[in-house]
Amino acid sequence: MIKRATKKKIGFFVMPPIFAASFCLIVLLCLAPVYKIGANIYSLLLLENDVTFGENEKSVFFENTNTGDTIKSSRIVYPKIGEQFGLIEIGSIGLQQNLFFGDSPNNLSRGVAQFAGSSFPGEGSTCLLAGHNTKNIFGRLSEVKEGDLVQITTNYGVYVYKVTTTAVVSEAEAENAISLDSKVENLVLYTCYPFNSLGRYSQRFIVYCEYVSGPQVLLGQ
Repeated sequence: MIKRATKKKIGFFVMPPIFAASFCLIVLLCLAPVYKIGANIYSLLLLENDVTFGENEKSVFFENTNTGDTIKSSRIVYPKIGEQFGLIEIGSIGLQQNLFFGDSPNNLSRGVAQFAGSSFPGEGSTCLLAGHNTKNIFGRLSEVKEGDLVQITTNYGVYVYKVTTTAVVSEAEAENAISLDSKVENLVLYTCYPFNSLGRYSQRFIVYCEYVSGPQVLLGQ
């Protein structure tokens, strides 16, 4: 009888926490999809408020730009990860955004970010820029057309590129769709796709642009 009473007491204290923990686990599993959607909505609302650059910021880059055909790399003050080093403008879709070095989540929340493993404008290879597909950043990127111009202003020169084509690829194919080993100056923009999705972005929207003008960087000089 004593053993049976002891078992009852142990069950009285142990079983409720087990039932409570099981109930909480079931609730969390059921609410996980809802939480994910809510987080995406919050992120979209937050990023909708990204500010574009002011006139003071814009003038700093334009006043210090190089107007020649070439510039020695030794004269360029290269940015550190997280620093703003330029501006990007696409007139056809009304885009004006700050340009940061390094595509960290923090930089992407502030504007357009350059992949640190790609070349800077003018270095004769691929400059790869990423941005969220929200209204003030790359939310209208799908509207660009062949021949549209993209301007990047840095503290060492103003660069103009022309859109040649666009593509939609899967997340897995994105790496092969972008060549960072190109021997030709070019610009690539990309963002998550489909636009306005509240779920997981399984594809990427890519814009390919060819070089039009801007000083060539003489590397190693």
